[in-house]
Amino acid sequence: MGPKPKPDLTLALELQQKLRIKVCPLYVEFGAKKFYLPRPLKIPTITTLRTLGDIRALLGNLPADRRQKNTWRHVADRLHHAARGGDINDAVTSLRLVLHLERVPCLPQ
Repeated sequence: MGPKPKPDLTLALELQQKLRIKVCPLYVEFGAKKFYLPRPLKIPTITTLRTLGDIRALLGNLPADRRQKNTWRHVADRLHHAARGGDINDAVTSLRLVLHLERVPCLPQ
């Protein structure tokens, strides 16, 4: 018997099978390796983002209506692309632009 999958991956696979939907494979990609940002991004009084996983967590904590905006969906798309071997700077640049549009201060460290 092989090792058990991580709990969140198990849930994602169950949902995929029961609901017959395609679940984003970011659990697998982020679980095995940390993808560090070229420079950490500090959002004062909130957090410092150091990895793509931190950005994913930030997106997951956004209200659902905000996540559905095209700007945030673009950030999620760039994040997914970066996790699959694309340019991490594309994800960081997209995030910084959206934070600027939302008037959220974001300081490169």
